[in-house]
Amino acid sequence: QMQMQMQIGGHITEKKREEVKVTIPVYGDANPSVAEDGSERESTSAIEAENNIRVEKENELKRLEQKAGDIRRKMMEEKEKEKFAMEGHTKREQERAEQARIEIEELRRKKEEEEAAAAAAAAAARRTPQQLLEILIQESSQKSQKAVLSVVSLRQERAVMMEKRILTEKQERLASQQISQAEKHQIEAAEMEDFELADQLAAVIEEHQKEQEEKSQILENIDGLIENLDYRKLDVGKGVWTCFTDGQSKLKDFLQELEG
Repeated sequence: QMQMQMQIGGHITEKKREEVKVTIPVYGDANPSVAEDGSERESTSAIEAENNIRVEKENELKRLEQKAGDIRRKMMEEKEKEKFAMEGHTKREQERAEQARIEIEELRRKKEEEEAAAAAAAAAARRTPQQLLEILIQESSQKSQKAVLSVVSLRQERAVMMEKRILTEKQERLASQQISQAEKHQIEAAEMEDFELADQLAAVIEEHQKEQEEKSQILENIDGLIENLDYRKLDVGKGVWTCFTDGQSKLKDFLQELEG
């Protein structure tokens, strides 16, 4: 009887276990148990809807930010255009003002020269022949000294240009020699299959080539300046000769006036 009771009790206990048995979902299980009423599917749909709403809001925010950026860029472009227009207007105004100033200054200078010439003529009419002769000699001397000083100044300037030319020419030759040496080392590096060194030497060669081109351009500019100085020297030399001839001519006219 006791054995039968134990069997009946074990059967009842086993039956209760089956009634209360549930499947406990394990973390990471791909197919967790779901309720028969579909509550799990409803929860998943709600999450997907929230995700879709969040993505739409993020996309809308990005569109708004892009639109705001386009507006700001357009406003900056408009400001730049206005700035350029204003600068152009201001520059034209400044050019007109400068031109007006130059014209006024030229008129003032001409007026002063005319007044000075008139005053000199009036004073000359009251001078004695001795005073006129002294003034003539003084003017001729001043013009001659000025012309001679111009010649000396041009000679000094040309000497400075020649020194610069010699120095620049040496620098150009040095750059050319450095290019030749670097090219020789580059060939040797390539033959030894040291391509890293060959690339480094290529950069060195390029740098020296730029330096050589720069010095060549400077030499051309210096040659042009020297040529210009030579032309000016000829003009100044003619000016010196003209000072002496003009002085002689004025002195001759003055003596003729005294004899007359």
